[in-house]
Amino acid sequence: MSVSLLKKTALLMGDLQESKARKAASAKELNKVKLVKLSSKEKQTRRLMGDMRKRRMSSNADLSKSIARVQRFSEKINGYTKKALANDLVRRRIFKNQAESSIPLKSEDDDMQESAFTEEDFKRFDEEYNIKFTTRARERAEIQKYIK
Repeated sequence: MSVSLLKKTALLMGDLQESKARKAASAKELNKVKLVKLSSKEKQTRRLMGDMRKRRMSSNADLSKSIARVQRFSEKINGYTKKALANDLVRRRIFKNQAESSIPLKSEDDDMQESAFTEEDFKRFDEEYNIKFTTRARERAEIQKYIK
């Protein structure tokens, strides 16, 4: 701190003996704000920094909108997948080509009303994938269990 600033501060605090006019003048001088004229480079830098800040804020908003859109579409796709897997014929087409599949499939000549899944398959789909099957599919599985 400069000596004059220390002197003015001490004067305001009452540590120095000065006249009232001098105290008022020093208080006014302490409260005065210095205006600094910016150069053109400083103005340009401040403007560019402000623009960068605005762009960063808008890109964050765009990113959050994109994330929300992707989440909505993934929920829709999950819903469509669950509906498709709840259909017996779709499941037959999906799992027919898998040789390692443990799901017993009937030939096309057999009754199409019989379910391709066992009760264990229903439980596995319910627990692992949270897929709820229709009552008709469960009834077909029960009929198939009694036939065997």
